[in-house]
Amino acid sequence: MGSSSKPHTRLAWRLLGLATLSGVLAALLSPSIDGRSPLGWSLPPILLAVPVLPMVIFFVELARYLRTLDEMQRLVHLQAMFIQFAGSCLVVMTYGLLARAALVPDLPMSRVWPFMWTGIFWLWAGGLMLVRRRYE
Repeated sequence: MGSSSKPHTRLAWRLLGLATLSGVLAALLSPSIDGRSPLGWSLPPILLAVPVLPMVIFFVELARYLRTLDEMQRLVHLQAMFIQFAGSCLVVMTYGLLARAALVPDLPMSRVWPFMWTGIFWLWAGGLMLVRRRYE
């Protein structure tokens, strides 16, 4: 995967940046839904969809990219998505059980979803790095 992996690495960082931007925008804009914005303002409901735009770009670019890959590279991405899926499941299940046992704060989903959303993509990126290393 030597020098040919550089464009893949740049794209992966770009996609991760788009996912992170979506999560950050969601975290910043969502308090304005119920008037609890630290700045004391509310946004028109249509502007609350702004965090969705980077994710639309993310999925369009990822779909285009995946169509250019050979079968081995697609297998790498599939395995990375499995790591992401397994990691997400383990985090959600473990935290939910710990919260039910009152060992960690029982945070409402409406407050943590931007962080969970962004975390899913960081798990994908971590899985991608692990799987790529395996095949180098």
